[in-house]
Amino acid sequence: MIAEAIVNLPDGERQAETGLLTDGLIDSPELARRIHEAIFRLSRRLRTLRLVGGLTSERLSTLGAIRMEGPISLSDLAGMEMVTLGTMSRMVSWLEAKNLVKRKAHKQDGRAILISTTAKGRRTHDRALAQSLTQIIETICELDSEELAAVATLLMDVRGTKS
Repeated sequence: MIAEAIVNLPDGERQAETGLLTDGLIDSPELARRIHEAIFRLSRRLRTLRLVGGLTSERLSTLGAIRMEGPISLSDLAGMEMVTLGTMSRMVSWLEAKNLVKRKAHKQDGRAILISTTAKGRRTHDRALAQSLTQIIETICELDSEELAAVATLLMDVRGTKS
């Protein structure tokens, strides 16, 4: 796929930079560098963000997954979030201690436990997600035009859209 990023030059003119996107790889080291810098900056900010209720971005992701897919088993949740079963068990225990999720026995398999959100968990998720999205918007607004164009190019490739 050929992707084109519009770059604003210092003199106010605009220039199109074209790079070849092949199998998710970018054949332009400069474009790849700018994408990396923009994503790294956003990722760093989101990792350090402390959200309502003591949620981290990882806890917010887990709470959101439980909300969207729940009731869900611990092993399915761990697979979805791409973490070990032990890590997910600790994460769910923390969320449960804060009354954001609850565990209940599976109806067909009494040995299995299903996890779902509580009303407090859904409210907390809504508030924390709004906080996180605000941080993303603020960070995006701080990107220069080259970084913004690079991120837009990457998102088009990830979503499979053609430019």
